[in-house]
Amino acid sequence: MDLLRFAGQRLSQTFGARQPVTEPHTPVMPSGAPLDMPVQSLTEGALSSALIPTSPRHMIWRRLFIFGLSLLIGATGIGVLAQSLSYQGFHPLEMLFLGLAGFLFTWMAFAFISSLAGVWVYLTRQDDLGLFPDGPVPLLRQHTAILMPICNEDAHAVVGRLDTIRHSLIATLQGNRFDIFVLSDTQDPVAAETERTAFLKMQRLSGAPRIYYRRRPINTDRKAGNIADWVSRHGAAYAHMIVLDADSLMSGNTLVRLAGGMERHPRVGLIQTAPRLINRKSLFARCEQFAARLYGPVAACGIAWWSGSEGNFWGHNAIIRTRAFAEAAGLPHLPGRAPFGGHIMSHDFVEAALLRRAGWAVHMAPHLDGSYEESPPSLMDTLGRDRRWCQGNLQHAAVVGASGLHWINRFHLLRGVFTYLLAPMWVAMVGTGAALAAADITPAATSVGPMAGLFAVTMSFLILPKVLAAIVVLRDPDTRAGFGGAVRATFSLIIETVLSTLIAPVVMISHAFMVASILSGRKSGWKSQRRSEYEVSADELARRFTAHTLIGMGLLLVASIFAPETLIMTAGAAFALMLSVPVAFITAKATPRRLMPVFLIPEEGRVTTDSDSPMDSPLTPAPQLP
Repeated sequence: MDLLRFAGQRLSQTFGARQPVTEPHTPVMPSGAPLDMPVQSLTEGALSSALIPTSPRHMIWRRLFIFGLSLLIGATGIGVLAQSLSYQGFHPLEMLFLGLAGFLFTWMAFAFISSLAGVWVYLTRQDDLGLFPDGPVPLLRQHTAILMPICNEDAHAVVGRLDTIRHSLIATLQGNRFDIFVLSDTQDPVAAETERTAFLKMQRLSGAPRIYYRRRPINTDRKAGNIADWVSRHGAAYAHMIVLDADSLMSGNTLVRLAGGMERHPRVGLIQTAPRLINRKSLFARCEQFAARLYGPVAACGIAWWSGSEGNFWGHNAIIRTRAFAEAAGLPHLPGRAPFGGHIMSHDFVEAALLRRAGWAVHMAPHLDGSYEESPPSLMDTLGRDRRWCQGNLQHAAVVGASGLHWINRFHLLRGVFTYLLAPMWVAMVGTGAALAAADITPAATSVGPMAGLFAVTMSFLILPKVLAAIVVLRDPDTRAGFGGAVRATFSLIIETVLSTLIAPVVMISHAFMVASILSGRKSGWKSQRRSEYEVSADELARRFTAHTLIGMGLLLVASIFAPETLIMTAGAAFALMLSVPVAFITAKATPRRLMPVFLIPEEGRVTTDSDSPMDSPLTPAPQLP
């Protein structure tokens, strides 16, 4: 059975063994412990000059290597392209093409160099805080709250996850150092009553960690407001808070090590784990799950290496020092109307930046395992989630210039913005190239060779990190066996590369549409994410991706007529767009049993158990107290 069914079975057995009792009318909450959380200013404030003890001594050299080498590679590519375009002087369209292509090439070079650094960090097991999944578990002295904000979620699935986390914490023998809070923003009355009933049953469980539940009648500022409400009412009673999403799972081993890391480093304000994707069944989601598990650890190591104590926050599966968060991370509303004004939708990046501004270190813990989440089940659902993220990340353009932020935090914010702006830039670059070819402004004899060379280098930026990550991750025999062995893992890597190549242009065009929609003033809602697999309608997909199909046909037609020498560079994207409907339809389906060995990950072997004992769960470590 999978992890969620295991958690549900544990909960069912626990409740079934008890005698029925009269339910209270209202949930029990602990006594109030108010903590003031003032709203911060984005126009006033200075970067704290306080010493950050956990900041590596040679951080300047790390960043000089990453950013310097990226700029050097980018400048080289721009120089090669400029030399070919300047054959008859620079036309304005050539200048535009050079600017777009140069920026995108440099951006890809940065991601490539960061991945190379990640390979080295992964192999040498470097970590600025010394947080690893093995070795003695620290003995905790302080109390930590585990917060799970929910809104119109499947209450039974959430109960199953929390019960699994609770059993895992009990097995560490330090469950008494934790309390669990379910913070509901659910507005639907029927769903709210289902929640209340489910979590009141959990409150009857004896022993620690205790589980508390409260529901806000008005969900002001959504998740960020939900967390701020808890901090202002109960934050003073807890040294730390661990923030989860509704689909999060974390092992007791990891939770205890995170809390121990905060106790050991009193100037650290936040530690972010690198969650692994689990529990997916559709071909699309299993492909993402496999890619994240194989390449993700190395990528996270690279980001942690150059971020240092100016790390980022991804909104969940992270531990935060409660007092620091209250003092420094109260979010203001942005001026103006939605979609750019109002409350800050993608709050996590901004909270991390404000913590660092106030002198608190923000770190990643890339080597810790035992941190899990689930991904959307289909391409349609992923794009729906991206629409909300796109609006939130574009809002960061108004925060990048905030007073007193560290320059690395500004870069994190810019990376979020350009995650979505890259798509219209890519579309503009392709359109400009088509215009150059149609107008015969740049002779093909002078431009095709350099452009093909840059295209090949760009492809290596995408493929080589995958290959290197696979080599370093699969060198461990146990991990290799968890992926099904070297042959099966290699086959899965090839299939993942093909699928991601087919999906990437579809995502890019979709992101371009999202940016255009948001810039036109259309705001997105913030509906609950669909978390379970379902049958995607072919008619709905056809309507959703008609424009993508037509764009692919147009791109192929223009290249064939005006620049046949560029077909080798454009045909892949064109055919991917033309195949968007069948690819989205096929990959949304549950993976047939005979194909389940494809995209196998180590966690699938460990989360499957025929035993009723929670000790068989990957989230339940044996106690290792010193």
